[in-house]
Amino acid sequence: MADPTTTRSFSGGHFELSFDTHARKSAFVKSYKGGNLKHEMVHESHGGDTSSAPHMGVGRIEPFQFEIGMSAMGGLLDWARDFFANQQEQWSGVISHADFNQKLKIEHSFSDAWMTEFTIPECNGASKEPGYAKISIQPEVVKETTTRTETTTKPEYSEKQKLWLNSAFRLTIDGLGDCMNYVSKVNAMTVKQKFTAPFYAGELREPHYEPLRVEWPTLVASMSAAHAGPLIKWFNEAKDVGAKKAPKTGSLTFLNPARTEELFTIEFFGLTPITHFTEESKPNSLEIKRVQFQLAMERMTLHSSSTGIA
Repeated sequence: MADPTTTRSFSGGHFELSFDTHARKSAFVKSYKGGNLKHEMVHESHGGDTSSAPHMGVGRIEPFQFEIGMSAMGGLLDWARDFFANQQEQWSGVISHADFNQKLKIEHSFSDAWMTEFTIPECNGASKEPGYAKISIQPEVVKETTTRTETTTKPEYSEKQKLWLNSAFRLTIDGLGDCMNYVSKVNAMTVKQKFTAPFYAGELREPHYEPLRVEWPTLVASMSAAHAGPLIKWFNEAKDVGAKKAPKTGSLTFLNPARTEELFTIEFFGLTPITHFTEESKPNSLEIKRVQFQLAMERMTLHSSSTGIA
């Protein structure tokens, strides 16, 4: 039993995520949750007795959900790139929890994890917030252990975290010219991987998953109504000539705060008009009149820049 005079509680704010699979550390994790194993109970009744005895059945593991900053994205962008291409491999890693003095206390390890969701944050020209990607992973094995080791954990802060702002971006669509320079907002987008239902093999209680298709989000953005002419023309032409001639390519590029370097780029293929409309109008409003447009897509790819994220 722990001695209450020498064993003290510690805060939940000191943790680090690292990956064993590719020997890469994700040092700048803003927050995380999930990754808990929960067993289903099998209840066995005994003859005429009204009570039943519980037995531990198969286990289900809830996904991990992370908010990860710029300094973590080097290795994870490689994983996300393969995820977008439906060619991802399984990764393993550990979340290390420490006390106020950075002494390691708990290790929450996971193995054979699939990336299930990757959320690109909202881009807003008026935002002052740093950029964080949201990532969900589904492990097949988790294990939590306590330790009294004197090993310290001190996350490495990267100056590159200062580079990613939600306000520094550039959206382009092939054939629409400079009108995309007046896009003020791009909504958050989540790419999802579908999987088979969990299946269990032999004596193993942990579930196994096999990846299926990738589901692509809808591109939703807003721009100045005064410069939306080429966009509206494209929507009208697509309606008249049919869907075969409508699709276009495009890209969303994240820039450094000075807008002089590209950090990474997401390319869109098969962009097809869904709808466009003038956003809500109010009397005596000081806001610029904006048009929102929504585009379906066939697929996305992700590319990092050598001068941006390492």
